[in-house]
Amino acid sequence: MRFGTAVFEFMSTFIMRRRQYELVTAFMVERKDGRSSVQQMIMGAGKTTVICPVLAMMLADGESLVTQVAPGALLEMSRSVLRAVFSCVIFKNVITLTFDRSSDTSKDPAAILRLRSFLDRARSDRSIVVSTPESIKSLMLQYVDMLQAIESASNPDVVSALE
Repeated sequence: MRFGTAVFEFMSTFIMRRRQYELVTAFMVERKDGRSSVQQMIMGAGKTTVICPVLAMMLADGESLVTQVAPGALLEMSRSVLRAVFSCVIFKNVITLTFDRSSDTSKDPAAILRLRSFLDRARSDRSIVVSTPESIKSLMLQYVDMLQAIESASNPDVVSALE
């Protein structure tokens, strides 16, 4: 843990504050124990410039998909911060996920498989995916729609009613 934060401090030229170190440590302990965690910080406390990059560096290990969700107005800034941090010493791709349920491709099974492949590759390449809440919500709702369509298609009553 200390090594990871020291590497981050070297890469970013930021020196972590005690509270930031404690938060990162708490997140990592929760992850190790298989639990989720939520923390709240005030504006200007280093969420975008310190906490998120440190956690991304430690969590993007090829096994976990690391996704940072930022409000649309802060997406470009969040992406720029991550790209600046991960452009030297430790290189990580920072890629953007955009998804819209109203697009034609969102209903195309081949497009959905390409999206899955895209996310699998991001995970295995230790990349960081940046997105907006709207894209994540659209993706989840499309997933629910697809599950309902599969369930309906496998329901004999629905199939016989369609014939």
